[in-house]
Amino acid sequence: MPRFFGLSAMPTTLLNSIFAALPDRSMPVRGPDRLAVVSPMYNEERGARRALGSLLSQRPLPDELAVSINGATDGTYRVVIATLEAFGFQRLSSEHATALPATLERWHRPGHAMAVFVVVYGQQTAKSEAINNLVASGILRAERVLLVDGDTVFDRGFIAALERNFYRLRWQDDEAVLEDYAVQSGAVTSFVPPGASHTQRLISAGRAAEYAFSGVLRRGQVRIFGRGAVWGATRLYTVVGCGFAVRRDQLPMPPDTLTEDHDLTLAVQSSPRTVERLTAPELTRRGFRLVVEGKEVPFEAAFDREDRIELRHGGNARYVGDALMHTEDPAHVGGFLRQIERWHSGGIENVLKRLFGDPSQRAITPNVRFTLIAAQIENLLGLLLLLVVPVLLGLGVVGALAARDVVWGLALWVVLDLAAMGLMSFSGFYVQARDRRHGRWGAARRALGRTVRSWLPFMLLRVANPVSFVAAASRVVPAFVRRWRDLRQQPETRTSGVSWERPTTRTVDPRTLGVAATMVTSLVGIFVGVMALVPGLSVEQLATQQLLERAVHVDMAQHAALPLGTLARIPDPRYEAGTMVTPPLFKASIVLPLAGTGKPLGALPSSSASTSVPVRVVLKVPAAVALVGPRPGGVSGSISSSPTSIGSGSSVPTPPSSGAGVSVYCRPAFVRHPLATPQPLPGAAANYRPLNHFELLMLGRLAPIEPFVEEAATAYHVPVRFLLQVLINESYLNPLAVGETGDKGLSQMTSDALTLVRAISEDPSSPYYNPHLVDQRFNVFDPDFSICAGAAKLAWAMAKPAVTNQKMAYALYINPVYGLTRNGVINGKLQAPVDAMVRLGPLVDALGSAYHAYRNDPASVAPAERALIGVSTAVAQGTLGLPAAYRQSRAVVTEHGVDDRPLYDAVIQRLFAGTRADAVGPMQASAP
Repeated sequence: MPRFFGLSAMPTTLLNSIFAALPDRSMPVRGPDRLAVVSPMYNEERGARRALGSLLSQRPLPDELAVSINGATDGTYRVVIATLEAFGFQRLSSEHATALPATLERWHRPGHAMAVFVVVYGQQTAKSEAINNLVASGILRAERVLLVDGDTVFDRGFIAALERNFYRLRWQDDEAVLEDYAVQSGAVTSFVPPGASHTQRLISAGRAAEYAFSGVLRRGQVRIFGRGAVWGATRLYTVVGCGFAVRRDQLPMPPDTLTEDHDLTLAVQSSPRTVERLTAPELTRRGFRLVVEGKEVPFEAAFDREDRIELRHGGNARYVGDALMHTEDPAHVGGFLRQIERWHSGGIENVLKRLFGDPSQRAITPNVRFTLIAAQIENLLGLLLLLVVPVLLGLGVVGALAARDVVWGLALWVVLDLAAMGLMSFSGFYVQARDRRHGRWGAARRALGRTVRSWLPFMLLRVANPVSFVAAASRVVPAFVRRWRDLRQQPETRTSGVSWERPTTRTVDPRTLGVAATMVTSLVGIFVGVMALVPGLSVEQLATQQLLERAVHVDMAQHAALPLGTLARIPDPRYEAGTMVTPPLFKASIVLPLAGTGKPLGALPSSSASTSVPVRVVLKVPAAVALVGPRPGGVSGSISSSPTSIGSGSSVPTPPSSGAGVSVYCRPAFVRHPLATPQPLPGAAANYRPLNHFELLMLGRLAPIEPFVEEAATAYHVPVRFLLQVLINESYLNPLAVGETGDKGLSQMTSDALTLVRAISEDPSSPYYNPHLVDQRFNVFDPDFSICAGAAKLAWAMAKPAVTNQKMAYALYINPVYGLTRNGVINGKLQAPVDAMVRLGPLVDALGSAYHAYRNDPASVAPAERALIGVSTAVAQGTLGLPAAYRQSRAVVTEHGVDDRPLYDAVIQRLFAGTRADAVGPMQASAP
C-alpha cells in the first residue's frame, strides 16, 4: 500500500490511523468452517522449503493443503516433494486430473486428517487461474480458503489467529451481531535472508517500516461505525496478498488485473449481505462456540435461550494483526521498482475497471467507491505537492515570497511529515510486538529500536513511489483506453489470469528511468520557469524584505486601545485616565464642492477651479472608519498642555527651537539629520483666496495637527507639502481612520509598517535613528505618533536608491517591498492611489497659502479661516491641547456651515475621553 510524501495530502490515511487506535470490543467466535490452504509456486526453489515447512508446522493444521507448481523451470517441484517427505508425508497417488490441465498428486501423513495435494502444471500458469481451478474442480472442499505466496514464511500461530476471526460477536445499538467476515488479511513484515547484500538489507528495513505503517492503516480501514453505507462497512483497500483467507463463496479470483488480491478485496466488500436471526441454541447446534479467555463455551452460557442473535453474511473484511508472516523483498533496486510499479498498475487497473469499465463491474457499494476514490485522490495530491515544492522554492529565490517563510514552511512540513510517518511506523511495530505477546515496555523498546533502524531507509524508498505511480499510469491508462475502445466493438471474455514472477533483475525498466528523468526535468523546469516568469525582487527589495524578517515584530493590536488617557506612554499631566467609549453609528454630513464624491479625494478638481454648487453627501459609517478616502487608515497623537480659548486675533506662532517642539515623538532634536530651519506649509500669501466649503472642512481637520505636520517634516527632512498630501490621501486627516485591511490612524499604520519604523528608528547607524519614537508605549491612533511614524516611513522611502520622484516614494510608502517592481516601475495595483495623492497638490497649496496670508496679516483671511489657523497657532505655542483644539475646530466649522461634527464628536469621545480637555466646557450635542 504505497503512499506519497505529505501526510497533509492524505486525509483518509490520517483518519484511518485515528480509527486504528480505537479499541476493538468484539469477541472471537469459533465456527464450523473448515480451512483449505492454497500455495501457488512459480520458480520458488530457494524459498519453497521455508514457506511450506512453516505451513506444515501450524498448530492447528489446516484441513486441506494444495501446492500448485505453476509451470516452474527450476527445482521448485523437487524441493516441495523433499519437504513433504521430511515432514512424514507419503504420496498416495499421482494422476492426470481430468478437471485440470495438470498432474494431481495426493499425499497423506499417517495419524493426521489433513489432505495434501500437489498440482503440477506443464506451462506457466497465473496465480489466480491456479487457485480458481482448484476450487472449481472440487478438489478443495473447505468453506474457507487461505491463499499464500510460495515464498512466504508463517508464524506457527498464523492459521489459529485467522480462524479466531472468521466470526466475531459485537454489539450494535444494543443488539448482538455475529459478523461472518468474508475475508481475513494477515499482517506481514520483511525478513533478510542469510548472505543478503547491503542493498537488500536497506530495502528490507524500509519495507519493514512500510508494512508496519500499512498495518496501522488496515486496522483503521476495517473498523465499522454505525449502519451507514460507508462507515457501517469495511473500507479495506487491499489484503496482504501473500497471506489472506477468503470465504469460498467469494471465489473465483478476478483474472484480469495485475493485482488479483487487490481486485478480490474490492469485489468481496461489494458483496450483498444476508441476515439470519438465530437463538443461542440454534447457533450452538450449527457448531458455533464463544471463545472466552481462550476457552470455547456454548452460546447458552452468555445468552438466554430466547435471545436472538443477528448472523450477518456479507462482504466485510477483517485485519488480523497477530496472524504474522514474513516475506523476502527484492534484492536489487531494479526488482524493487518493478514490484511497486506492478502494485500501482494493479491499483489503477482496478479503479478504471470499476469506475469506467464494463457496467457489470461498476456495481460497487459506497464503501468501496469511497476507498477507491480516496486512495487515488491522495496519490494525485501527493503528486501535486511535488509540483508545489519547486513553485514555492522558485518564489522564495526571486523574493516573491518571504524567503525565510518559504524555507521554514517547507522545513516544518518535512519535519512534521517525517515525524508523523515515524510515529505511525512505531505504532505499527509496537502493535506487532504486542501481538507477539511482548509486554508494554518490551514492545515499546522493540518498536523504538526497529523504528530507528528502518526510518531512514523508509524515507528513501518513499521517493520511488511517485515515479512508480506515474510510470504505472503511463502503461495502464493508454492500455485501458485501447481495450475499452475494442470492447465497445467486440465483447471479450477473459478466463486466464495475468502471470507474474517475483522480480530478480538488477536493472531498472527503461520506461521507469524515462519517467524519472521526465519528472526531475519537469520539476527543475517549473523551478526555473517560476524564477523567469514571476516578477522577482531587486536587491533593494530583498534588503527591505530581510529587514522586516530580522526586525522585532510589532503587533499593532497591542497599540490601538482607546482612549489615549488610559495608555500614557510617559507620566504626563496631559494624559489622564478615561473611559472607553464604544464607537456609535452616526450620520456624517459633509459639504463637498462636487457631486459624485465616490471618487478618491485626490480625484477632485482643485479648489481654485471649483465653481460647482455645494452638494451635501450623507454617509452612514462606524465612527472609526474614515469618512471618505481611497486607502483609509492611520495613527494618533499626543495631548498638549492646558486648554485655552482662541480668538480670531491670536498671534502668529513662534517656531520651536531645536530643543523644543510640540511633538513628544519626533522633535528635530530627537532625529539625527533634521532640516536646519523649520519647514512651513507650502504656498504664498499672494496666492491666497477664500476657501470653499470642502477646503474649509479639510482646514478644520488640519488645524489641530498642523504644527505636528510641520515639525515632523522638519525633523525627517521630508517636504511638508508631500507629507501633507500623503496624510490626506491616506486618512483624510481622520485620526480614527481604520482601513479595509486594518490600517489605522492618520498615516495608516499596519503591524508591518510599525515593524519597519521601529527597525529604522532603533538602529544607531540609521539616518532615521530616533530612540524616542517607539521605545515606549505609543498608540497608532495618537495623531502625534502617527504623523511622526508616517514622516519616518516617507523619509525612508524617499532615500531608496531606485526612487527618483515623489510618486515612487509614495508607492514604497504604501508597500515597502512590492511598491516598485524589480525594474523600478510603480506597481500597477498602486497607480490609482499614487495618482490621487498627486492630485491633492492644489488643495494643499490652497491650505498653505491661507496659512501664509494669516502669518503676514491675520485680518487678510476670512473669519472662519482666521479662527481655525488661530487654533494651529495656539497648539504650536503650547497654550492649547489637542482635545480642546478639536473642540474649537468643531465649533468654528459648525458655525460656518460645514457639518463635520460626527468626526469631531468621535475624536473627542473616543480618543480623548477623560482628559483635562473636558475643562474647556460641555461639548455641544450633535445634530442628527
